[in-house]
Amino acid sequence: MVLASGLSDVGCRRNNNQDRISIELQASVFVVADGMGGEQCGGLAAEIAVNTVASYLRAPDGAPDSWPFGYDSNSDLAGNRMATAIQLANVKIRERSNAVPECDGMGSTISALSLNGKAATIGTVGDSRVYVYRQNKLRQLTKDDSVVARLVDAGEISAEDAQVHPMRNVLTQAAGKMERVVPQIQQI
Repeated sequence: MVLASGLSDVGCRRNNNQDRISIELQASVFVVADGMGGEQCGGLAAEIAVNTVASYLRAPDGAPDSWPFGYDSNSDLAGNRMATAIQLANVKIRERSNAVPECDGMGSTISALSLNGKAATIGTVGDSRVYVYRQNKLRQLTKDDSVVARLVDAGEISAEDAQVHPMRNVLTQAAGKMERVVPQIQQI
């Protein structure tokens, strides 16, 4: 049995919430996005992200020769579908950003999970995280696409230092912010 819920908080810095959540129990698709790029445009970027990813992952499986960004033979069908869904969201956010001058530069983080039986495929870009809660313990499954995450991985700063580092909020990639994103994909 799968239990799912979504909760978001505007936080201490903004007046509006730019987070978007899609929970589709029947399709076993779950997406979280956190927008950036101004009061209205961050929410729009996140909305495009969750709608695009959820819609693509809900659709029937595509043939390997019909992938708009290519098919990674080192990954399975579920991994390729997840990567394609996130890359499509990147393209759609960029298209809207280019078409609406006041939204120039908008972007969004994306974390998505799709279930197939007991297997889960996770895809992320940005710093919205995926955790697993099991046996009363919360464990982070994903890594942030951020400057401080790279510094921690390289052993240049500690995880504690990352909490207060002046670049702790600087992302290395986010959907809509660059021509092509490379989502992190994992399967459990």
